[in-house]
Amino acid sequence: LFFPVGLSSDFTNEIMPIAANLIAGKGFTVDGVTPWAWKGPLYPLITAFFVLFAGENVLVQRMFMLLLDFLCVPLVIKLGRLALSERVGLVAAWIWAFYVPSIWLSAILNYEAVATVLLLAALAGLLSRGFRNPAWAIGSGLILSLATLCKASALLLGPFLFLPVLLNIRTRRSVRRGLFLFAFFSLLGIIPWTIRNYHRFGTFVPVAA
Repeated sequence: LFFPVGLSSDFTNEIMPIAANLIAGKGFTVDGVTPWAWKGPLYPLITAFFVLFAGENVLVQRMFMLLLDFLCVPLVIKLGRLALSERVGLVAAWIWAFYVPSIWLSAILNYEAVATVLLLAALAGLLSRGFRNPAWAIGSGLILSLATLCKASALLLGPFLFLPVLLNIRTRRSVRRGLFLFAFFSLLGIIPWTIRNYHRFGTFVPVAA
């Protein structure tokens, strides 16, 4: 927390100015005028919340990001157990707990920690109950949409969702339904931002440019 590591250039040059402009009512802009869509909107919104209630205290934001990074550990354990075995989950979680790049990205206040914990939570929800309970599939999809609104590369998960169906044509109907609801609502959650981008730029920008 107290190690004098510098903040990421993205956070300093984009996220903090956007957070200040959001608080000032100038919207998602870096300079107060020009519309912005270089990255997703979620992390600037979270940063604006912290700036509004705690000021520009880097220590508070680092504590939050490191907490999110720590919360990934139980999610990794759960995913390992659901996908393979308890032992695999424990080994993966042990590796994650001491994974230096992840800790470093959290310390420099990059947005990976937010996107990662949301992505893991979405997958854990889908695999644990999403194939049996439509509400869980929908909720997990909306959580994935938040991960996408934080880091657009979460969209790359899409093709892998349908591998169970492609590899097994006789996949249970509940699995197909869960995957459809999960995918549909993960896309539905980014539609408002996509409409905003089209209105601002006159071109199709689903999450980030």
